[in-house]
Amino acid sequence: MITCCSVLLSSLFDTLQMGTGASSKRLPKGALGWPRPLLEALYQGLIDGDGSVRAERDCLWSTSTQLVADLLVLAARLGRRAVTQTNRAKRPGWLPLHVVSIARNRHKVLTSVPLPRALLVEARTSMGLTLRAAGQLCGYASGTDIFQLERQLTRVAVHVKTLERILDSYVSVATQASEPLERLAGLVMGDLLWDEVTDVVDTGRFEPVYDLSVQSRYAKVENFLAGHGGVLTSNTAGFIDASFEGHVTLEISNLANLPIALYPGMRIGQISFVEMTTPAERPYGPARGSKYSGQQLPTASRLYLDFQQ
Repeated sequence: MITCCSVLLSSLFDTLQMGTGASSKRLPKGALGWPRPLLEALYQGLIDGDGSVRAERDCLWSTSTQLVADLLVLAARLGRRAVTQTNRAKRPGWLPLHVVSIARNRHKVLTSVPLPRALLVEARTSMGLTLRAAGQLCGYASGTDIFQLERQLTRVAVHVKTLERILDSYVSVATQASEPLERLAGLVMGDLLWDEVTDVVDTGRFEPVYDLSVQSRYAKVENFLAGHGGVLTSNTAGFIDASFEGHVTLEISNLANLPIALYPGMRIGQISFVEMTTPAERPYGPARGSKYSGQQLPTASRLYLDFQQ
């Protein structure tokens, strides 16, 4: 605790909006946009204050859910994997204590991803391998292990090390690159983190939402927000106005808290066409002062023009 009589310093802390107590504590306003060296220093300060360092992970404790959300994003900005867990209060009137674990290496909560059955089949067949040959190549006693991974509907997750084993085995005999192998490599070596949704509760509060995905037992991963894996397309302009002329700007945003890889040829959006039955009453164009009429190439926002009228 620091006791200070400076009104100016007190105003500075108020401006940074770091909370007024343990349960409302959070990172300084705008801190997540700081340069990497400052984020590293901020992270080290958090560890020194409310954390601990272990051989396999760093741990940070807090009773503030806002700070927990900030820490998860901070870890992603630093390229680290993090998970959180809540320990319920042991005494009446005590606040629940949250712990954020930031891995130094893989441990039991960061080793599994949803089982990509269809992708495994594509990767094997692109190599021209039978189940028996694939099993022998991966060091299994028979092709049964590969078959269970590709066809087992009751299994929803697989260890990353298992996918690494399969990928390394296939790559060792590959004569040329193939799309299935590249996609499998992206899943194995990419900055992807999957977690299971155990409960959905209406808190009655408005809070920032970065990404939320659920794994179907029989289908691809679905996303609550839009697109695949947190990619949201055209989140501010859902329609092209009648009589618009010009280039259409594709707006995409990464709403996840980890990097997302977009590969050439990947489908990330769609355009729907609706046939009009009558002419537009107020067609888009210069006559109505439309800001984007005749635009060429990707165009930045012209919303500021609305305030000059």
